[in-house]
Amino acid sequence: MPHFFLAPGAIQGDAVTITGSLASHVAGALRHRTGDRLTVVGEGGRRYRIVLTEAGPRRVRGVIVEQLSSDHPPRLRVTLAQAVLKGSHMDGVLQKATELGVHHIVPLVTRRTVVRPRDHRSSRQVARWRAIVLEAAQQSERVSIPDVDDPRPFDAWVRSNPSDDAARLLLWEREASRSLRDHLGPGPPGDRAALLVGPEGGFDPDEVDLARAAGFVPVSLGRAILRAETAGLTALTILQFAWADLGGPRTASDNAPHD
Repeated sequence: MPHFFLAPGAIQGDAVTITGSLASHVAGALRHRTGDRLTVVGEGGRRYRIVLTEAGPRRVRGVIVEQLSSDHPPRLRVTLAQAVLKGSHMDGVLQKATELGVHHIVPLVTRRTVVRPRDHRSSRQVARWRAIVLEAAQQSERVSIPDVDDPRPFDAWVRSNPSDDAARLLLWEREASRSLRDHLGPGPPGDRAALLVGPEGGFDPDEVDLARAAGFVPVSLGRAILRAETAGLTALTILQFAWADLGGPRTASDNAPHD
């Protein structure tokens, strides 16, 4: 059963009040009734078990019966700067990146972006993307929801990206001398990373030069040439395995030198 993120102010003492679309979802689509138990996430990522005392389509109320142990915040904070993709491919990237623990998602408009967000539809599109991320965060039992920016022009974002202390990586299928594995190497893990991923047609060489000048390191994923909707997720998985706890908690010996 997924847990549900509460709006600010929803918890007053031990009482919990849920309204709006979440109330409709809980009482309507999920058919929860008085006496049912839910897990909810309040401000600061704190998790609670509640028992419902009222379940209507416009308002759901409950009382906290248990405060659950909270997971530690993810040690690795990854920003995925993904060129906007066609159709459902972008939706899939948002969903799976959320499941894989991404911290921040920046949709980018590059020179070869096929589908460019239109001004009069952009707000609705971003709202839908944020709804996808919210649902994925609930299903995967995260205690935080990744931020999703409005679409940004590639050039402007690369020039203004302030993550000076993050590992800056640009996935580029034409990079022949450096792979992501080579770049990660045997050293201590980082705690912040920014991944730049291109559209269906890849990055324009001028964009690669601009990113390189801004501190991004072009890397490949080895011999594999992956689709635009797969490349970023693959790199995110590798980062989470190498630098975080995907596959199991890291231990001190993971970072010790080996003979």
